[in-house]
Amino acid sequence: HPRGSCRHRVGIADRHQQPNCVNCHQTIDPIGKGFERYDAIGALRDAYAGGKPVPQEGAFPELDARFSDAVSFAEVMASDARASECVAV
Repeated sequence: HPRGSCRHRVGIADRHQQPNCVNCHQTIDPIGKGFERYDAIGALRDAYAGGKPVPQEGAFPELDARFSDAVSFAEVMASDARASECVAV
């Protein structure tokens, strides 16, 4: 997020209520859910430390696509011309 535009460490629900946060987080939160399966060191996990299940799917709203891990995320990005226009050099 742009520096100073969103409070540090606000809850997910709060991000969608804060005018300075909501526009970005409507896009990035669904993508981030697809990477929750990876812990802090990149190991796959099915549950958080307390046993709550980790989301198994992320979404890329602008591309109308869903993915389940980093490989399928890369496939989504590679298969859509709009995405390659954003990241191509």
